[in-house]
Amino acid sequence: MNDVIHPILLVLPWFLIAIMAVVYYLSWTMCTDYLRNITKKVVEAVRKDWSVLSIGVTDPKLEAAWLRTAQMMFVSFAHKNHDYGASNISSGGVRGVAVRLGDKVSRLWQLTGVRGRDSSAKVTAESVADTFLDLTNYGIVGFLISTGAWPGGSISQSVGSKAIAEIIIDALDDLEEETQDEILAAIYTAKIAKDISGHNYTVV
Repeated sequence: MNDVIHPILLVLPWFLIAIMAVVYYLSWTMCTDYLRNITKKVVEAVRKDWSVLSIGVTDPKLEAAWLRTAQMMFVSFAHKNHDYGASNISSGGVRGVAVRLGDKVSRLWQLTGVRGRDSSAKVTAESVADTFLDLTNYGIVGFLISTGAWPGGSISQSVGSKAIAEIIIDALDDLEEETQDEILAAIYTAKIAKDISGHNYTVV
């Protein structure tokens, strides 16, 4: 028997390894493309309708309605933040958000007749629903400021003495929202700042 190994036997292992490498590469590429397409479809589905995130812990229809409402609220927030910028909120801090929440609550009371109904206000289901959405958005914004997640916002902006700040807030509570915004804008345009540690109000 000839002890010389046939050349084909020497090449065969490397040939098989090459085939396995090609098969592995093609399989990995197809799997990656498949996973990428699935991920893209999932993201598109979520962007179109948040109700797909329902987890089925409670009534599925209620969960779907809640998620769609959250989607409406987020879209409203995103557009308004794009138009006015984050500094529009961060300049007033938590107190500014509290003022706006108070104005929205007053409007809701007027629309629903809790404290007398404003005869000049046109009451519709949409106006009441929009007010609830605004309240929720402002609540989340206040939470983001309180936790330090809002750009340029800080919980320290809501901390201070019971002197000038309380007088300003009490006065603003009795004004319309547009007037409140004009006054707040004038205050922060003038760069009125507070030394939290010493409770001193200074113009810088």
